[in-house]
Amino acid sequence: MQVDSVRFVLKTDLLFDYSNNNGNYLSQFTGNIATQFKSKDLKRIYMFIGSFNTERSKDQDFQKSYFLHLRLNQKLTSVLRFEAFIQDQYNALLSINKRKLVGAGLRVKFISTPNVKAYFGNAYMYEHEKTDDSET
Repeated sequence: MQVDSVRFVLKTDLLFDYSNNNGNYLSQFTGNIATQFKSKDLKRIYMFIGSFNTERSKDQDFQKSYFLHLRLNQKLTSVLRFEAFIQDQYNALLSINKRKLVGAGLRVKFISTPNVKAYFGNAYMYEHEKTDDSET
């Protein structure tokens, strides 16, 4: 995350690749996004990370996946922050049909210098995962 006073940050990239070797083709499409928005008083930070990837040849998918993560970071005092997050994931190659997380916790600042800020924290999380074999 950005720690300066810039209120909005966006980083994104897209990749498309197509190869054809005597009728055998391979196509790949990948995208990533990471963005952060800070409130005017700089006490709340919203962060979103997302990615997807697909690789295909003829009628077969070699890779198909996505990942979404949304996070809120709220400054409570000069040394205490609250964080909450949700996440969704699918990855055919790893046999993850569905993986969902929700969590929250507190972070305590234990180093604060002009060049370094370090936090220690504990987050509690609920996870639901469904694979090709089982559901946990």
